Amino acid sequence: MNIWEDFDETEPYLTRAEVAAYMCMTVGSYKLQYADSYFPKYLDVTAEHWASDWIPHIDFIRDPLGFPVMSGDGNGYFRPDDYITYQEFVKTIVTWTGWSAYAVLELDGYPYGFWKVSKMLGINPFDESKMTQYITKDDAVF
Repeated sequence: MNIWEDFDETEPYLTRAEVAAYMCMTVGSYKLQYADSYFPKYLDVTAEHWASDWIPHIDFIRDPLGFPVMSGDGNGYFRPDDYITYQEFVKTIVTWTGWSAYAVLELDGYPYGFWKVSKMLGINPFDESKMTQYITKDDAVF
């Protein structure tokens, strides 16, 4: 899928922009021109940003109940170059798989409900002590 093609291999941690790009590529949401007028515009994502073609689309990738896989911070910013934590990454993956409703409605919501679901699904081999640390690219790929 060439998802790592343009990413900085010298940087060990995954950024929010990289996760957004990866999620969009996995569902084929790259450059949906017909919907451009509906895309939220983030104040910190300019046309010059390497992931500007992907970030607006991430708001449209949702689970069956409408939970977004990933979104901005609610204040108009996406923070594309910020690193993403293990718990934030786990939330995107759990939501992408469609299990976020269970994490929210039946468990403890964010972050522990998502962490529990990821363990239940067998997609998270990491200890809870890593939850608030930045996820490494190696661990994210795993």
